[in-house]
Amino acid sequence: MSPWKPTTVVPWLALLAGVCAGLGWLALGPLSTTLQSRFPGEEQGVADFEPLLLRAGPDENPSGGSLTAAGIRADLSFRVGSDRYDREQQPVLRLWPAATVEETPVSLLTDTPLLEHVGLSSGVTNALIQIVELDLDNGSPEVLFSQYSGGAHCCALVTVFRENDQGAWQAIDAGAFDGDIFAATEPVPGRGYLLATVDNRFLYRFSSYAGSSPPPQFLALRGDQMVDVSHQ
Repeated sequence: MSPWKPTTVVPWLALLAGVCAGLGWLALGPLSTTLQSRFPGEEQGVADFEPLLLRAGPDENPSGGSLTAAGIRADLSFRVGSDRYDREQQPVLRLWPAATVEETPVSLLTDTPLLEHVGLSSGVTNALIQIVELDLDNGSPEVLFSQYSGGAHCCALVTVFRENDQGAWQAIDAGAFDGDIFAATEPVPGRGYLLATVDNRFLYRFSSYAGSSPPPQFLALRGDQMVDVSHQ
């Protein structure tokens, strides 16, 4: 029986494996970058901008108030119906350039806001505004507006206002959600702000309202629409 002799195949296999690993890294590098950029909060800047929040209701700021940040000012006020029998109030949101507001007082008779949004008439004075970074693709943070509609098992109405590529402010209807008004939150620190709620499609789906157990739902702003990112 001839003695066993070492072979030189193993070093060649190791070299081949190293080359394949290097090529694989080069091929997957762009894909990894693409996947990372899809998740909010990866870019520097989201964590640097601290959202501002104003709540207005019977117990705090009953007449509304203002927030100013990143070159914009958001004013929230309430107006009463003109009919003497209609004493319900409508929340009104107006956006102004912050520089203009600081230099001279704003007059609704002579000045035109960047945007004016009139909310739903309600017997319940309960609304909030928030200046928050929801979309990294434009040059300014967004303004979130939420009001309570009133009624049984209802409803927080949420609208997001963003500045588009043409510099105009547009309204994005985020939807109506069960429960009280709410602002955007950051469920995972450093990953960006989202609308954190529950999936209202599961209410009454398999049980009564009281017996329903809807799962959490997370909505992110992508361009001009809100997208469900609960699976990410």
